[in-house]
Amino acid sequence: MTERVESSVEQRAPGETRGTLRLPRVASETWAAVPDRRLLEALNHLVAREQEATAELLLCLAEVDARRLYLEEGCASLFSYCTTVLHLSEGAAYYRITAARGARRFPRLVELIASGALHLSGICLLLPLLDEANATRLLTAATHQSKREIEALVASERGRSAPAGPSVRAETRVSRDRTRHTESAQQCLAVSGEPAERAQATECAQATSSADPLEASTEPRSVVAPPFRRRADGSLEMRIGAHDSTADLFRRARDLCRHQNPSGDAETLLRAALSALIAQVERRRVGSSRKRTEAGPKRDAIVPAVGTSAAPAQEATRSRYIPVAVRRVVWERDGGQCAFVGRNGRRCDVGAFLEFHHHDPFARGGPPTVENLSLFCSAHNQHEGRRAFGPNRGGGAHRTSHTAQRTAELPPG
Repeated sequence: MTERVESSVEQRAPGETRGTLRLPRVASETWAAVPDRRLLEALNHLVAREQEATAELLLCLAEVDARRLYLEEGCASLFSYCTTVLHLSEGAAYYRITAARGARRFPRLVELIASGALHLSGICLLLPLLDEANATRLLTAATHQSKREIEALVASERGRSAPAGPSVRAETRVSRDRTRHTESAQQCLAVSGEPAERAQATECAQATSSADPLEASTEPRSVVAPPFRRRADGSLEMRIGAHDSTADLFRRARDLCRHQNPSGDAETLLRAALSALIAQVERRRVGSSRKRTEAGPKRDAIVPAVGTSAAPAQEATRSRYIPVAVRRVVWERDGGQCAFVGRNGRRCDVGAFLEFHHHDPFARGGPPTVENLSLFCSAHNQHEGRRAFGPNRGGGAHRTSHTAQRTAELPPG
């Protein structure tokens, strides 16, 4: 009985894709007819297959990450690809991505996963502490341990690395900087039960922090997950930590707005404050709609107008400055969202770290016109740069910082 069910699970036509795979319908009474011993054997066999498949998945995932194949599918990060295209849950995507990147640094992790000696949650706990000196010792100590036991091992290891001198203090400070985000996210996980928001924020930050996704994964930027949690009634609850000065600003704003908000409702006040902030930042990024005075600067004169080409006399004064009118039209046309469309027709849904992308590169004479510009997230802007100029030009630190400055801190119109 068991052998028939196992063979039916493994059946798949050559070239059959995930979307067309027909999984067998195994009724509960089918397993109910299996003797106890054979049922346990079948369970152990299926778990072993799952662990081996997970190890293979990590290797494949790491290679997809190294090649950045998710970018051509309209996703700005591997996390976005796993959740929106592969339809993994946020937690499942986070654990697998973290383990896959860790396996590139420590190949033994794949063997431990395949044999069932170590689980994904344990790997995610250990990775911030692992280095070439302690990897063998810590991985051996964590073998066949529960998550709680690995947490105790991690706490003990951190206690052993207490600073004893200047050099040790410096090393400990670096280690603390590397793990600060992980510890913060574990606290978030204890509250929300899922690392989803942490993973999403980390992937978004890593997309702008390094040209190498593997390098970015080993030194993640410190980010703060959105402080929202869904209530049973469907509403959202917001929790933040604040300094006394922030509380004073809140009370001051609440008092000033009492005429419009007599009850002092916090949500009403926050919504009004965020709306004003968004309007202010959008004015800075895409320019104000007010007209320039005659005495004001006329930087638009040094670049071609919308839909026109630069005159020969202007070539010597070409500038990366994008006219206010052009910025505003491009921003509104693209809806304040990355406009990159993948090969599968999926448009990138990132609305953070946006940059103005030149389809005809500026370095090759591309003009700052509405037709030549689109809003791209930093990851896709760098991806297009690598396609245009090669891997050594598209994602370099100089280009990244220069482009980000042009878009994130655009002068007011």
